[in-house]
Amino acid sequence: MWRVGDLMLFIRIVCSVLVSITVISSAISYGQGRQIQSGDRLTITVLDREDLTRTVVVRPDGTIQYPFMGSEDLNGFSLNRLRTVITLQLTRSLGSPPQAVDVLWAEDAFLDQIKVSVLGQVFSPGVIRVEQEAGIQGAITAAGGLLPIARQDGIKLRRLTNQGQAVLDVNLTRFLETGDLSYLPDLEDGDIIVVPGGEISSLVSIEGGVNSPGQYPVLPGAKVYDMIIQAGGFSDGARKHDVLLLKPSGRNDVKRKFTINISDLLRTGQEPLSPPVEPGDLIVVRKRFFTASRIVAISGVGSVLSILTLVLYRR
Repeated sequence: MWRVGDLMLFIRIVCSVLVSITVISSAISYGQGRQIQSGDRLTITVLDREDLTRTVVVRPDGTIQYPFMGSEDLNGFSLNRLRTVITLQLTRSLGSPPQAVDVLWAEDAFLDQIKVSVLGQVFSPGVIRVEQEAGIQGAITAAGGLLPIARQDGIKLRRLTNQGQAVLDVNLTRFLETGDLSYLPDLEDGDIIVVPGGEISSLVSIEGGVNSPGQYPVLPGAKVYDMIIQAGGFSDGARKHDVLLLKPSGRNDVKRKFTINISDLLRTGQEPLSPPVEPGDLIVVRKRFFTASRIVAISGVGSVLSILTLVLYRR
């Protein structure tokens, strides 16, 4: 026989269990029913693969910056569907399936994270949460990455201290060039990262030994020779082995210089190693002093000198 006290205790336990089950079921239903949309932050975890575990932000076009995901539009996806897609992409790219893949809403994975603001020229400016060890690069990545007009050498880190607000310089350009961590201050809770912008051309300038020098739009995946073809191809006397690709570095008028040997491409068909062409780049095709037309025009000189000049031109 149940005593009244024991019966009341049993009823309380049963009611508590039922309430807990209801709350958990509601939370699960919400998580499964919610669909991914632009601006969402997702935490992707791959077991035993720290390089593939990160928090990402869904960009305005529905894409995320994550290995092997390409330009997949995730708007309207559920977390389960995204888990399946990531698992399939990793399996195809790595040759074997990962041990386990999990995707959570970032607000459900805030353990051991700090809150910072990323403002200015990023895809999704605002307040974000990142692991402190992620640093400034991780915070910018969580904010969707840099816009094309972002100045990597002019980033400012604002921090409130006991002495007032401190402003620290961040030079991402120099860090990428040198690997010197002193260009990237450590990140602390409450920091504000401000990414400035600058003007950038949407075209590529092509000068020198081409038939139609000028400015041209960049085609997706275009290389230097593709842009030269747009400019009418090489002109007479072009030094095809000595083409310059100048890329703005963000530091005033300083440019990074790359020398491209197009002669090897034309001879072997193998694409030379070179960075992709981007808006704002300058391509300079150097020209020989002696050209075929100039040699023909030479008059009043001996045949031997003309032949030697022609040989030099051919080389």
